[in-house]
Amino acid sequence: MIERQTFPTDYAGCEVTVVTERLGDEDWAAVSTIHHFLDGATRTIDLPVSSKRFSSQDDARDFGLRQAMTWLERNMPHDERKTA
Repeated sequence: MIERQTFPTDYAGCEVTVVTERLGDEDWAAVSTIHHFLDGATRTIDLPVSSKRFSSQDDARDFGLRQAMTWLERNMPHDERKTA
């Protein structure tokens, strides 16, 4: 089973897509992608695929989302962060 979910972020024009997949051994894996929409263009940032496996789909999804949010915090300019 494969499922794709998209999440908003705190950064203007950015969203995260996490794909989770149930593997043959019943473990789950996750792959994360960041989409940055700016001036009519889309920058797609595929994050490194982890070898980590998870016992549940929720754990895999949460890992993928954390991976992407950590990347954004470390690499996006802080002035692009949305303010409340």
